[in-house]
Formats: sequence, C-alpha cells, structure tokens
Amino acid sequence: TREPVWAFFLGLAATFGVLSLVPVGGGKRLTWPLIPAAVLAVMGVIFMMGEMEWANYVMPVLLIAFGVFFVFRALRPKTGGEEK
Repeated sequence: TREPVWAFFLGLAATFGVLSLVPVGGGKRLTWPLIPAAVLAVMGVIFMMGEMEWANYVMPVLLIAFGVFFVFRALRPKTGGEEK
C-alpha cells in the first residue's frame, strides 16, 4: 500500500498554522508561519488530487488555465499615474 504523503504535508501545514496562533512576547502573534503553512497545504492538496483518477484530467487543465491567466496578466497594459 502507498503511504498517504498528502496527510503528512497537510499535517505539517496544520502545525505551522497552529504555531501562528500561539502568542509570543507582548501578546503578539507570529505571521511568518502562515507562509510555509500555505505552501505545505497547497502541496498536500496537489498530492491528494494526484491519487484521484479524475485529477489526471483536471490538473493539466488547471495548469494551462493558470498559465494563460499569467500570460494575459503580464501582457495587459498598465494603468495608473506612474508615468513622469
């Protein structure tokens, strides 16, 4: 049987998420743990989808859609008063 790698990544994401809730000096909370928590959560979801049959069709479509979005975003004319 295959080990559920996605559970490991989602567990790490949850650990970093909880770490951001722990108050430190002066009652402030850390915000940096949210960055690795988000990255690990995305990776966990990707690994989870990799084990599902329908993901073989959905994941390539999503990757192409994101690529097209970023290409159009990069080519879009900039608006705003930043010219001098």
